Amino acid sequence: MKKNIKIENDEFQQPDRGLVTEYVRERLFFVFNVTDDIKRDKKIVLRHVDVSNPANFRRPSTVIEIDGKNIRVPAQTIHATEVKKYKSSSVLISEINFHHLRWSRAVKNLCEHELAWVNYCYGGKLDYDFQIIICRYIWATFEKFLYVQNLKLRKNTITLLHNLTWLIVQNCVYQIKNNKYLYNQTQLASLSKKSLSSWQHHYSQHCNHLNSICNQLDREALIHVDRFYRGD
Repeated sequence: MKKNIKIENDEFQQPDRGLVTEYVRERLFFVFNVTDDIKRDKKIVLRHVDVSNPANFRRPSTVIEIDGKNIRVPAQTIHATEVKKYKSSSVLISEINFHHLRWSRAVKNLCEHELAWVNYCYGGKLDYDFQIIICRYIWATFEKFLYVQNLKLRKNTITLLHNLTWLIVQNCVYQIKNNKYLYNQTQLASLSKKSLSSWQHHYSQHCNHLNSICNQLDREALIHVDRFYRGD
């Protein structure tokens, strides 16, 4: 009886992966988007500069006399004091940013392809390097699957699927963010210039597998973020 209770307690202590990934997903959306907006607004407050007015960017000057000649030179542009506090001074980091530093550190500890995925999917960062890293990982995983399963695809099929990899990544990310796909099977067939019947017979299954690889990458990245966060 005691043994059964112990097993039940151990199972209870194990977090549900679905709940973990959903919680981390919500945190990352918040950290990347809300926190970034606060940082941007903070920079605007600290500057107190009207960028539309050219006068705000003119360097002040002064006139000095050298050998009987008046010479205009740049005036001192920096003034600092250790005893006074300027009205425009502010804290260097907001409270909300401070509380989310652990999430940021957890993300930075990810491996290359997971870091690229999180930055693109949750941070909306469109760096070309991230896109290349994600596509290479997705395609390499797909090729490994074909090799393990001993599946031989036609060269034209391989070329089309390879060209569709980034589109499938975008489709998966859109589904994660909006709970629906950006392109359905009919639209994918149209974009590939294939009839719907041909698409469903030759390509649909492979595209679904590429999409499942994207979802697997998403789950693994979120789980690793959670582990790094808890271990920080």
